[in-house]
Amino acid sequence: MNSNENNLIDLGGDDFKQKLSLLIKRKEGTKFDKKLKYDFKHKKREIKLKNKFEFVKDVCSIVNSLPRGYPGEEGYILLGVSNSGAKKGIKQSEYTDVDFIDLIEEYVAPSVKIVYETIKMGRIFIGVIYIPKSYSKPHMIKRDMKFGRKDYFAQKGICFTRNNSKVIHAQKEDLDEIYKENKKDEEMNLEAKRIDKKLKRTDSDKEIEMKLREYRIKNPSLFDLFKDVLVRLYGY
Repeated sequence: MNSNENNLIDLGGDDFKQKLSLLIKRKEGTKFDKKLKYDFKHKKREIKLKNKFEFVKDVCSIVNSLPRGYPGEEGYILLGVSNSGAKKGIKQSEYTDVDFIDLIEEYVAPSVKIVYETIKMGRIFIGVIYIPKSYSKPHMIKRDMKFGRKDYFAQKGICFTRNNSKVIHAQKEDLDEIYKENKKDEEMNLEAKRIDKKLKRTDSDKEIEMKLREYRIKNPSLFDLFKDVLVRLYGY
């Protein structure tokens, strides 16, 4: 599998192929986009650059956005799919993960982790860019994106987010929401570390499960608030 973090998600598994069928039918939103393609190989330099910048903008806006009704906090960009959900497909060798990762490293700070995979569906191939939840928001443009000396696509320091499926420049209220979410994530991780200290490394899986059940009974509201972290740590 092509990725910069192979353990983030298995896009090539049968379970994800079933999910992909559902994603194709889903409407675009804050965490989800469909593209026929990013034309990184166009003969005209300006068009090629515009497609590269569009990709950077799309990734930044998705990773910075809050779910707002979207099921899950991870994001996806599907390639070879129209806005209406028509499967047009891409060439199997159209992209590699390096094509995307290099652009992110060049233009985004802090960097964004992604996974890319080309998945066969019937006789065509669909490209899937998976964007996991980030704990380092906001992600901003770290250098000017421009076609020439004066023609700017986006300037250094801009932060993109989304209003439904529309990409927008983040305003003060958007950044306030991002920092509020960061604080909540920090509190969740601190609570998870407190729980972790209570669990001995020598505990069996059964003993850990019993202790977590006991914690849930004594602290139901806290458990519900931090259950995502517990699942991530212990699979509970």
